[in-house]
Amino acid sequence: MPSGLEIACGPAYNASRRIVARRWPPSPDEQGGRASLKQSVVRYSRLTGGSLLVLFGVISGFLPVLQGWMFILAGLAIMAPESERARRALDWVKARVQRTEKGKEADGAPDADRGEGIDEQ
Repeated sequence: MPSGLEIACGPAYNASRRIVARRWPPSPDEQGGRASLKQSVVRYSRLTGGSLLVLFGVISGFLPVLQGWMFILAGLAIMAPESERARRALDWVKARVQRTEKGKEADGAPDADRGEGIDEQ
């Protein structure tokens, strides 16, 4: 299933002829020149904001009050359009969540929300 990025930009091909998503807005190399000031500000704002959220998520992971993984995921999602490493980490998390959901469906475990599996006496 293509992502929104691929739908907006169309597929691009790498050297091994595999379809890869294009960056939007295009990087300065793809434009053939320097990036505009607005593109640079947006790029560095995303990278800085995402990095701060990931850092805060790691720190808050050790605190009992805050859920650090939510901040980490938000930071990765913000950085994903600008960073290949963040995009791969986010894809890995999505794949893990999908595998976990498939495992729960295949397991046939009773659903506690509906009261299944609870013996009434």
